[in-house]
Amino acid sequence: EIEIGFRLTWMLGEVASPYKRAKTMSESAAVPGLSISLTPEESALFALLMEVVRQCKLGCVLRVAGGWVRDKIMGLPSSDIDIAIDDQMGRDFADHLQKHLETTGRKDKMGSVGVIKSNPDQSKHLETATARVMGFELDFVNLRAEEYTDTRIPVMRIGTPLEDAQRRDLTINALFYNINTECVEDFTGLGMSDMEARLIRTPLPPLRTLTDDPLRALRAVRFCARFGFEVAGDLKEALSHAETIECLKTKVSRERVCSELNGMLGGPSPGRALSMLYEYGLLPIVFQCPPDSKLPEDWTTSSHTLITACDSLTPPSLSSLSIPLASPAAPPPFGGGGGGG
Repeated sequence: EIEIGFRLTWMLGEVASPYKRAKTMSESAAVPGLSISLTPEESALFALLMEVVRQCKLGCVLRVAGGWVRDKIMGLPSSDIDIAIDDQMGRDFADHLQKHLETTGRKDKMGSVGVIKSNPDQSKHLETATARVMGFELDFVNLRAEEYTDTRIPVMRIGTPLEDAQRRDLTINALFYNINTECVEDFTGLGMSDMEARLIRTPLPPLRTLTDDPLRALRAVRFCARFGFEVAGDLKEALSHAETIECLKTKVSRERVCSELNGMLGGPSPGRALSMLYEYGLLPIVFQCPPDSKLPEDWTTSSHTLITACDSLTPPSLSSLSIPLASPAAPPPFGGGGGGG
């Protein structure tokens, strides 16, 4: 079980709903008394990025977003660095960085810039620039705001830090490290308190968050099992809501489902993760039986004992299992990466 090495030093005021605690200004979003310990390599990387901002007179604010911030606060190693820019596309900033290194005789510090196009079926909603810089694999992307219609394909625009934080899956994944000011920012007003309380919660009302992108239901389960956290009461209801289940069944590719499953099975508590899928009615969606299957309709109940036994197996043992319940159109559910984040 992971121990979180910090204590909150301030009190949140009483409000009618936790979702009303969002912050609107960088100053008010800064977490007082909390600093992140950078490695020498991370310090050098961030100094280079700020050098580009100053020398190229960009005037932008750079933030590290998501999992890296969460893991650093929890004292966990992390190499997943996503750079969010407040006023330009990620490719534009990556081009500035590359040109700056070339003109200052440090071309060897950065590899070529790649571009990952938006691909909603792969949960990739916005173009992302990628590059290896000073030994780090970086993603560059703008802060974003998104609106959904009747599909998982959102309409995108450059957003504010608050809008970007609110569109994320969980409050603990919505924290920023502001490279310009060297401080942690919690625009939702919930990320730090939820981390201390060991609570999995969505930045916005959960049914809205899950139906906007149903893959977030599986991510909530994965992080809950990974960190030994508990699920907020309203999120429990949303996870088992008929609308969430239908959206997960119809709007998320099997490849992305299997990627999240890999992360659960490769984590520290695979049995708990699968039991949660069972509890919330998500297991038949993750393991979709072939149309001609002879399995009884209540196969999930009869297999529950086997599922809970997974906690006694190590990830290498799990990779040798064969579960014939996944859709034949899906990639193998075992082996490979753990879904990141």
